[in-house]
Amino acid sequence: ADVKAINDFLGLSQKVFTSSYSYTDSLLKSYAKPSYSASWYVNESTVSTKNGDKVLITIHNTTTQADNYLEVAVTYVGANYVTATSTGRLLTTPGEVKVVTKKQAKEDYAAKKHKHEISDIAGLNERLSGYLRQADIQSQLNNIGKLKDTQTGQYLEVKVVDKGQVPSNTSGMIVFERS
Repeated sequence: ADVKAINDFLGLSQKVFTSSYSYTDSLLKSYAKPSYSASWYVNESTVSTKNGDKVLITIHNTTTQADNYLEVAVTYVGANYVTATSTGRLLTTPGEVKVVTKKQAKEDYAAKKHKHEISDIAGLNERLSGYLRQADIQSQLNNIGKLKDTQTGQYLEVKVVDKGQVPSNTSGMIVFERS
């Protein structure tokens, strides 16, 4: 199988190499222990592989007669092999291979960025209600000592001035002139 063509077609973000290795289940599990390091000969080109890449190596399990997928972190790249350290993941069925397509990664990112818990929303509502109460109280504080015009709803400032000292602009005011 042309694994590169399959990976490109599916848009896989993790390389999958095939190999000619066949091991028993118990031996495969020992290779899958975290920090187990070995060189693995693979059937595909390693040219685009870099140190630090996490790749899957397909190894045939002779106990279950199925392909298993060993996840490793590459520490050295040879012409047709990689030296790598196991990450501790041995996937036993193709359905377990959690390689994410580029499309899935975009969808997952968007879903996670926009996910909100009910408690988050309740907290947000509580906070907004607090701001609303503060705005209501602020309006009341700003209008202490003023009279409300029941027709317009406008708050009017009350002024008492000396005779002849009535301001020229009395909008928003009730003015009393002393005699």
